[in-house]
Amino acid sequence: MIERILDECLNEIRAGRMTIADCLAKYPAVAEELAPHLQMAAALEKLPDVQPSPEFTRATRARVLELPPPTRSARAQTMLFRFPAWRFAFAAVLFVAVAILASTGIANAQVSFPDSPLYPLKRAGEQFELTFAFASLDRIDLHLTFADKRLNEAAQMYQVRRNDLGERALNEYQNEIVFALALAQLQSPDTLRRTTAHVVNQQKDLRALQSQLDLSERATVDNVLESGEKKLGQLAPLLAPPVPPPPPARALSPTPAITAPIISPPPVAPTGAATIPIPILPAATLAPPPPVINPPPPPGLPLPTAIPVVPVPTIKLPGP
Repeated sequence: MIERILDECLNEIRAGRMTIADCLAKYPAVAEELAPHLQMAAALEKLPDVQPSPEFTRATRARVLELPPPTRSARAQTMLFRFPAWRFAFAAVLFVAVAILASTGIANAQVSFPDSPLYPLKRAGEQFELTFAFASLDRIDLHLTFADKRLNEAAQMYQVRRNDLGERALNEYQNEIVFALALAQLQSPDTLRRTTAHVVNQQKDLRALQSQLDLSERATVDNVLESGEKKLGQLAPLLAPPVPPPPPARALSPTPAITAPIISPPPVAPTGAATIPIPILPAATLAPPPPVINPPPPPGLPLPTAIPVVPVPTIKLPGP
């Protein structure tokens, strides 16, 4: 299935109808496996075709025509081919020498810029490194590292007035951050948050580069900045902290029901039985006490004004 999807994406990319980011968005289930293959294919297509110059072709053809015809001769048995142990030692020394030269060339290529002849070797080494990064986190880190390199290369190219190479480096920077963010969305929220933080810092460096350019040189920088901000804006909802669930509602204790006293109905006499009337006494009412009224004095009698003093009689006893 991955082969069919890869062929379809490569055809669409060559026709200009889709980009690598579009293919990854169309097939998110196989995005991790599909991304390195698409990147390798894109890198191989960007490598320049090596064509020998006409002078070199003519000189090589002339030298070949001047060579004498080959003759059969017995191969000289030198000391090297006579002893097998020496052959193994020579092969080992040759292998070490080739490895040292290769590592030196790759090391020099790592610090090269797009205007250097070693730059294609640098990009091929990056694709080789990316192809053998099987873990998603490793690939995300590599894409972020490559994006940093593309920004540095773009700044260097604009500084030496190679704006065409600077614009190409910026477009490749944009591809790297698209790959990194697309892979980070398939990982944990912490990985996505760390990746977006790195991209935000890269966008700050890109704004610093924008401030150093003339207005006529900012078109590509503006487009790349706008694309990066748009991508970060799309990921903003995924980066929001989770909203804690509301606390559970407290259970309300039931209100005790107030029950009215049960009043038994009056007994009903059976049908046909004589009913005994129960007299209903009126409620006793307390009347206020009557006022105390003094009787008027009889007519013709004067009202006493003072109580008369009656003298106490004295009794004289006889003396002895």
